Amino acid sequence: MLLPGRRPDAASARVDTQEAPRGPSHDHADCNGLSGSLKVRRGYCADRVAALRNAFDAAMADPKFLADAQMVRIAISPLSGAKVQDIVAKLYATPKAIVERAKQVIKP
Repeated sequence: MLLPGRRPDAASARVDTQEAPRGPSHDHADCNGLSGSLKVRRGYCADRVAALRNAFDAAMADPKFLADAQMVRIAISPLSGAKVQDIVAKLYATPKAIVERAKQVIKP
């Protein structure tokens, strides 16, 4: 639950996913927008993935959570686990020629 007027000291925090390779891990928590993801390794138990997705979806729809977020002016616009999984699958299906061209364009 969000508390009005309380902000973490750090602007963002990263958790090394190697610390917990067998369970879910938070990839990134950006305190300016609380954006990030919860991910599990490929092959993780389907029933646990479903439980995590259901819990996340329920939290994102919780009226008290949404009211607290609105009070501290944090926009809540989550994507479902299925939608994120679809996006990642499409990214991994990107043809190699496009990936190589993108690398050239964004090369430092």
